[in-house]
Amino acid sequence: MSREVRREVSREVSREVSRIRRLLGSVRGQLIMGVALVHALMMAMFIWDLTERQQALLLQRQAEQAQSLAESLAVSTAGWLGARDVAGLQEIIQTQQHYSELEFAMVLDLGGQILAHSQNQQIGRYVRDLPSREAASVVSRSAALVDVFNPVVLGGRPIGWVRVGIGQRIAGDQLAEITRAGWFYAVAAILLGALMAGWLGARLTRKLYAIRKVTAAVISQGGKQRVPALGRDEAGDLAQDFNAMLDVLDQRDAALAQSIHQVAASQARLHSLVRSMPDLVWLKDPDGVYLLCNPRFERFFGASEADILGHTDYDFVDREQADFFRSKDMLATLGDHPNVNEEWITFADDGHRELVETIKMPLRNPDGELIGVFGVARDITERKRSEELQRYAAFQAGLAEMGVSVLHNIGNAVTAMSDDASAISKAGDDLFRIAELLKQNADACQEHPDETPALVKERTHLLAIQREAARAIGHIVEKSIQLRGKNIFQSVRHIADMVHIQQSAALPGASSSTFDLGQAIENSLTMQGDSLKKHNIVVDTEIDPLLTHVTMSHNKLLQALVNAVKNAYEAILQRQQELPGEGRISLRAKLVDEKLLRLSVSDNGIGFAPELQTNFFNFGYSTKARGSGFGLHATALFVHEMDGDIRLQSDGPNLGATLVMDLPLKKNSVAAAADAD
Repeated sequence: MSREVRREVSREVSREVSRIRRLLGSVRGQLIMGVALVHALMMAMFIWDLTERQQALLLQRQAEQAQSLAESLAVSTAGWLGARDVAGLQEIIQTQQHYSELEFAMVLDLGGQILAHSQNQQIGRYVRDLPSREAASVVSRSAALVDVFNPVVLGGRPIGWVRVGIGQRIAGDQLAEITRAGWFYAVAAILLGALMAGWLGARLTRKLYAIRKVTAAVISQGGKQRVPALGRDEAGDLAQDFNAMLDVLDQRDAALAQSIHQVAASQARLHSLVRSMPDLVWLKDPDGVYLLCNPRFERFFGASEADILGHTDYDFVDREQADFFRSKDMLATLGDHPNVNEEWITFADDGHRELVETIKMPLRNPDGELIGVFGVARDITERKRSEELQRYAAFQAGLAEMGVSVLHNIGNAVTAMSDDASAISKAGDDLFRIAELLKQNADACQEHPDETPALVKERTHLLAIQREAARAIGHIVEKSIQLRGKNIFQSVRHIADMVHIQQSAALPGASSSTFDLGQAIENSLTMQGDSLKKHNIVVDTEIDPLLTHVTMSHNKLLQALVNAVKNAYEAILQRQQELPGEGRISLRAKLVDEKLLRLSVSDNGIGFAPELQTNFFNFGYSTKARGSGFGLHATALFVHEMDGDIRLQSDGPNLGATLVMDLPLKKNSVAAAADAD
């Protein structure tokens, strides 16, 4: 390179340096540098603040996810942990693998032994850093890992722990990407700011710096900083508008914070109230999609609230029942009043059935637009059962009262019939005596020598008539009046016995008394009338010799025996319709020990499948076409009232059945009754 060229390059460099110095010494240069530096500083602070906020937000989300997952696992594993079902616990833990940030999840007993773990090789080991108190706690909360414990509670007491660890590898990558993008935009903003600063010049420098200063203070510290008065030009107007904007934002922030607090508190109270209610509670949107439910409703569907929300009835019950639920929802939306109905439902968790009273009501916004259907279902099974029993008891009481009245009238008629039968018997005796007198008179009549043949013939004819009349009267008395009078008398006596037994059984008799057990059994058979003999049913009884008198409610025992014999009699009739033949009923009374009486009624009737034996004592259950289902239920109530045991057994259809009643006796009641005799 020649000397002239080097000098020219040196001069050019000197000019550029001078130009830069002048630029830096000028207001524009200072503005450019200042704006560039301010932009660089503020964007660095912004990126740092953004990164810190994002990291804090991710960490908060990570902690909430860990705590929520731990609480959910504590609820879902409580039953399995209580049953010590390690396989079921491991299955639940393995289902949590879909959490992309999950580092580990485990279920521990109170001793710290790992019963289930997302890493199978950890099962059986012990954890030594259990929390000192039985409450949810956070062991570690860092960007790398959030480690939380949550107690598993069953029946109000802790039975173990759930431990969950959540990382944020994916979130960390996202945060790095956000940071890189932030630096890119920061550089672009710095360059753009420098160019604009050079264009704005000194005119706006002071005022913009004033506004920028306040802006930086608000960003970094918040509070009540405001731009001072900058005149009446555009920059001054901007400063005033900026101050007004800050005032409005402060007011909105305060109102928003208060609203958020109120909404959060209201939602917390509502959620707590709904979850604590013993009834089934749920909320659907107008399309039938579930928005809310409580633990009792979770049992009905056999699913957690998280699995129920966002779904409809068609996802959990059969279509017929889902259509029924949907029709009731639509009916509730037609008016502004609650819709009430009763329905039987089956719980998916354990299969039991309940009769519930369901109340559904529409929810509307202030404009009257439908926003959902709220429902509550209360178990009324026992209440309905109690009402039915009360109605049946009232019916039985009325029937008993009517029966006593009818039996009283029948008794009066029987008394009159008995008197008539006695009168017929006496009339027969009188006719018999007349016949004897006629016969004796005929035998006493002798033939006189002075009688003419005509008189002899006439006398002989009259004597023949007299003897025939005596014979006819005697035959009528013997074969008709006396025999039929005897039959009438026996029938009347049998009716009178039945009336007496029925009247005694119909009277109130809840209190205990001492009575002849054999006579009570005989009375229960007498109450069947001629039905047993009519249908060719043979009855045999066997009573323990030690059982003479017992002490208990006579009337209730008699009613139980009548119900048992009637049930056996009807079972035999059912079998005879298919397999004609002789029926047999066996009544056995045995003293198991001094405190227990065992009564059994066996028959060779229709029988039943063994799996049905627990249903016969249920209220209203019957296998007969016209059965009421009250007889055996009432018998079972009597036995349970006595603190006894009742069972109905059968080897199968057409193989008969045996009803066994074990009744506690008062101590030494049998012996005391025997001594009294």
